[in-house]
Amino acid sequence: MRNIDIVKNKLREQVKEKDFSSTKTWMETFTGTKFYPMKAEVEDIRIEDIAHSLANICRWGGHTKFHFSVASHSVMLSKLVPPRYALEALLHDATEAYLGDIPTPIKKTLPLYEKAEQKLAQAIYKHYKLQYPFPKEVEVFDDVCKQIEYHNLLEDGVKTDEVLVPKITPKQSKEEFIKRFNQLMEKRNEGK
Repeated sequence: MRNIDIVKNKLREQVKEKDFSSTKTWMETFTGTKFYPMKAEVEDIRIEDIAHSLANICRWGGHTKFHFSVASHSVMLSKLVPPRYALEALLHDATEAYLGDIPTPIKKTLPLYEKAEQKLAQAIYKHYKLQYPFPKEVEVFDDVCKQIEYHNLLEDGVKTDEVLVPKITPKQSKEEFIKRFNQLMEKRNEGK
């Protein structure tokens, strides 16, 4: 038997052991957590899972000039909002780590998705002791981010010396997200 056939057989056996049925109500996250997105428990929420997933999800449904992740978007937003809302801004799209990013025009036609997203957002915000629903300022600055992204990711871009939308890898995006999260948690714990 060839090596490739041995590998294929081993993989088939491993797949048989997994439950991939359509009735499965949980998903395995990056950290190996058994996560139930439709009935999330706060103790199952992990910043590592959020950062990893968001770093791998491209904004604008992937229709961009280069990969710009939801994690990078969240970091950018957390730096634009007034400092007291930075952590809420960083985690405003955290539900997408577990539910995926659905473009807004489609999302608006899926009331069950929106309900699941709200419930999961409440669990995430409760876990990190954040204001829910998130402050209006986060939504306003999120719209500003969307404009910046649109002009830099889908059009020719705004000419400026400052890099508004950096070209970074998902790995770098994840690291940036974790670093920003740790900075904001440290500031919060210091009482700033």
